[in-house]
Amino acid sequence: MTNDQYFPHDASAGNNSRLTLLVDEQGMKGYGIYWALLEYLRQQEGYRCDLRLIKSLSYKFQCCEEDVKDVIHLYDLFIIDGDFFYSPGLQIRMAVLDDRRKKLSNAGVKGNEVKDLKKKKIEVDGKTSRKASRMACPKACKDVDAVKESRVSKVSKESKEEKASSSATDDDATREEIFAAVAVADDGVLKGKKTENGIATVGKPLQPYLGWDRCIDLLAGETVWMEVTAQHSTLGIRFIEDFPHIATIFKDHLRCLGKESSIMSLDDAKNYMYHFVTNASTRKKLILALEKSNQSAPAHSPYEQRDKDGNRSYNGLPIPAHAPLRPNDRCLWNEDTGDWG
Repeated sequence: MTNDQYFPHDASAGNNSRLTLLVDEQGMKGYGIYWALLEYLRQQEGYRCDLRLIKSLSYKFQCCEEDVKDVIHLYDLFIIDGDFFYSPGLQIRMAVLDDRRKKLSNAGVKGNEVKDLKKKKIEVDGKTSRKASRMACPKACKDVDAVKESRVSKVSKESKEEKASSSATDDDATREEIFAAVAVADDGVLKGKKTENGIATVGKPLQPYLGWDRCIDLLAGETVWMEVTAQHSTLGIRFIEDFPHIATIFKDHLRCLGKESSIMSLDDAKNYMYHFVTNASTRKKLILALEKSNQSAPAHSPYEQRDKDGNRSYNGLPIPAHAPLRPNDRCLWNEDTGDWG
């Protein structure tokens, strides 16, 4: 496989909110155009493409030129830089991969230099030693040479096996570095920041910073993400119904670890909370906290009313089903903050 025929691809990329919107409006045709553009960018120098090539690309992809323009311009999946466009997510992934390959190449050159020096030293020392030994005992030297050849053959075989194992380990390490670098950055979320070799690395979020706790609260409006996370966490409908309480527990979890600064965008909140509710250890603690809260919390508040269907209200005003119990008779429900004020 040549160096221009591979790039890392997250299996969950289709859950990205921008790609979801793209499929809703353009169908799988738009989804295919997006990945065809990524594959083309992967083979270009600097992983960038001239906007003047859009017409040629549409002919290459056998689709309408306007459809290609829409995918590039309308869904924040690509960044326009003058006469060029590129995918920040692809550049982040390739920066890690290229850096890894460069380190391996440099290590290989240094290793070969050391091997050459050792080989020359062994040849010089061996010739001197063998010459002296043969003069003393010719027959014994022949036996020693045979043993050495056997050992060299064995070492060579072991070196090949170690090299193959090391290659597999390096591939795994490369993937881990890539996933770590883009754990909070899906395509189009982060700005490109040029380095010495012109490759983009992780930058600041494109959207204004809303506050880490506000980003977590806004997850309740991400319908697709909520449904997928509810299924993968095994909590099912309980995850959606108890989300305000789950969000509170998750915020306390971040405060305890001092990880509030890790949530810089809505996608950061999605990623961290998804792992929180799907990881076996943290999910177990979450379930225990929910059960403990349900046992200790009163079923009704004396400061609100319920009709025969279970609908809640206070002073004739409706209360959302997910809202916590009204703590006192002075509190008013705030729709903007999603809390009692």
